Amino acid sequence: MIRHKPDSDEIAQFGFKASGLMCLPKLWVPEFEVLPSRRTRDFAARRPLLKEVKSSLDALRESLQHPSILTEVYVRSSSPTETLVERGRLHSYRVSATPEAVSDATARIAVHAESVGSDRLAIMIQRRIEPTALGHLSNERRVSRARNLWRLEEHWPNITSRTMRPSQGSANQDLPLKRQRISQPPEEVLSQVAHDLTLEDFRYHIEWVSDADAIWIVQCDHETRVEHQPPCHAWASQKKPSGEPRYRVLSKASGTPETGSTKAQHVCLFKELGLPYGEVLLLDDISILSGLAKGEIPGSLTEDVVNLAQSPVVVRSDIAGGDGLFAPRSDVLDDENQVLDFLVDKAATLAEDIKEGRVAFLLHRFVAARAGAFAYARPDVSRVRIDATWGIPDSLLFCPHDTYDIDLKDPDRVRSDVRWKGHFVDVDATGSFVEREAGWAWDWRTVLTSEQVLLIAESTHSIAKALGQRVQVMFFVGTADGLGYPDVLPWFIQRDDDFDPAQVSPAALQRRPIERTVRTLEDLKVIQRDVLELQVDAFQVAIVLRPTTQFLRDTEFLEAVGSFTSDKNIPVLLEGSVLSHAFYVLRRSGAHVFERSAQDRRRAPEVPLNKLVRDHIPTLVLDKSEDVLILRRSGDELIQLLNLKAIEEAFELSFAVGREALVEELGDLFEVVRSLSSLLGLDLVKLTEVADQKKEARGGFDEGIVLVSTQERVLGDAGIATEAEVTDTPGRVPPYVVQTDDNGPIIRIPVRSVGLPTPQTTYIRLAGLDFEVEVDYRSDAVDVLLMPANEPQPQGQLTFNL
Repeated sequence: MIRHKPDSDEIAQFGFKASGLMCLPKLWVPEFEVLPSRRTRDFAARRPLLKEVKSSLDALRESLQHPSILTEVYVRSSSPTETLVERGRLHSYRVSATPEAVSDATARIAVHAESVGSDRLAIMIQRRIEPTALGHLSNERRVSRARNLWRLEEHWPNITSRTMRPSQGSANQDLPLKRQRISQPPEEVLSQVAHDLTLEDFRYHIEWVSDADAIWIVQCDHETRVEHQPPCHAWASQKKPSGEPRYRVLSKASGTPETGSTKAQHVCLFKELGLPYGEVLLLDDISILSGLAKGEIPGSLTEDVVNLAQSPVVVRSDIAGGDGLFAPRSDVLDDENQVLDFLVDKAATLAEDIKEGRVAFLLHRFVAARAGAFAYARPDVSRVRIDATWGIPDSLLFCPHDTYDIDLKDPDRVRSDVRWKGHFVDVDATGSFVEREAGWAWDWRTVLTSEQVLLIAESTHSIAKALGQRVQVMFFVGTADGLGYPDVLPWFIQRDDDFDPAQVSPAALQRRPIERTVRTLEDLKVIQRDVLELQVDAFQVAIVLRPTTQFLRDTEFLEAVGSFTSDKNIPVLLEGSVLSHAFYVLRRSGAHVFERSAQDRRRAPEVPLNKLVRDHIPTLVLDKSEDVLILRRSGDELIQLLNLKAIEEAFELSFAVGREALVEELGDLFEVVRSLSSLLGLDLVKLTEVADQKKEARGGFDEGIVLVSTQERVLGDAGIATEAEVTDTPGRVPPYVVQTDDNGPIIRIPVRSVGLPTPQTTYIRLAGLDFEVEVDYRSDAVDVLLMPANEPQPQGQLTFNL
């Protein structure tokens, strides 16, 4: 039977990976043995393990119906701390089923695990399945907002990825997950597994392998509900100090437009453009900086710092010609001694740059904000892209984020890509920058309101126009009450005319490699060694960058990653924003950087229309920042299209309500008639003559006569024309009919007077609801069916926000 959560004793003894598989029916899982948990360093010695490993391999062979099939095994880490969040942090190896090979792999896993801080470890030895297909099945929060919506991926031999809802049938837990036939897709079997696992309030990430006749689950990670405090919780009650202190050697950056400090110039530009700005104090006096490099602190500077440190302070540095965002920056400092110590320490480090007059320090009150954002704008384009996530703006370097696309010509229409944001960088109560989990209340919540999106976009575009070049602007968003800062605060500007996210935002990988998480230099060294020693095929590996806060702003670390991956052609999967500084450094170092998100956000899905439109419509669409694909038609083809357009306009006229709408739709229909007449060589005078002749012979429509029915009369009887009462018209066609089929109720709208050219189907997605509308155009009716959606809701023109 399925157990939906391993118990704490199992986790302590066998680790998360092994105990997760122990919760599943035995016949669903390839046979495995576990070397129980112990100190990680105890696994590092190869020779003492040989006897224990040999015993485990013998037990594994005894459990098999045909022991001779055990030629290769997977040696896998299974730490009591290796949760789903840490997935990919520790290593596993495929080796021959000999004690020597397994012991060697165990030692390598242990050495790496100890280097990344894992002090206890269990080791799984699992029978290798020769795969005909393999992939993942997951409904974890990272890939699905709804518990009953699963992501199924096949990584080999094909690359496919789709969302599915589980079938209503359960899998037989007393039998292997057999496939009825070799051609049966794994989805049919895995859908039953997903159904059984969806019954409880847990989430799962499963690795599966298929052989010739069965599906095997080789890993089952559990995800349980996580709750955390809101971002910036530790600093939400911070208050602005009373009074306005006077400074002797520190100067307000907003009043120094001629300074050599680029960051101070940003403040001046914000002020000049009438944008909000945070007051920053500038220290760029070479004599004072030179003294600080020698440990000399003038009394005037001490006095200024005492005045400033009435509330928490952050000190940033600015090095002319250097990387602005990655220049040294302090944690949040809450007393004058910490501020002065940081100035002395960094001045000593930057002593040579100080001699050349290239260094300035900028000091300011800590900006406590719930979120950070990067925005990109061009002066000649009204469209603005914004990436935003929780915590400090540095979160955007490597953490998942939301993306917003807004056209200032049509600001009510915002295209948003709200993603799972499971972790971010925050500031703890001590002022240190730390990585935090978001928790289920925050991971899928949209970061920005529509008002904040518009304000960020307008501010960024005004800066781009003022500078006459492409810019990226960093913002603090959702600042804490009582600080005196606005809700949206611009902070830093990056200029780059060579950069355009529409061109460099990478597409999806063409293969699904094994992901290795890199958080430290030691992680990178282990992968380098494994590739060098041919323990891992470089073609099969991708690096997921998720640095610890120690390496968060470390340019040398990023350059080392970029250099290694460039040489070995290993892709780097980046969860952070392509507008962030990390992307710049990786790109300069030659790395092949891919966005971790499954979809390519360079372009929205193409919306097929295939309809005749007025001549100016393409220009109007281009003005709204949408690309268009057009065809030009003439002659008989255009006549046919105008015939169809007349039907379309007649339908719209039939649905118009009120005099104003009727007049507008009548004008549209008249324009089609005028165009068609011109194409046929008719002027309106001639067309009117034709209409008058027909009216003379058959009448017009002035009397409003409705022909309810006809009936052939008996030969010789006089003809009778009866005028029926309005309530006595049983032959009238109702406006719609509700019918039912296997999929549910159908609204059928009869179209008996006009036939549609060809049967066709349109799907319309309802944003915010797990339903889609199927509209079937038949030859005699239009059927409308409301049914559950099978795929994630796309963003685009056929989405209706309810």
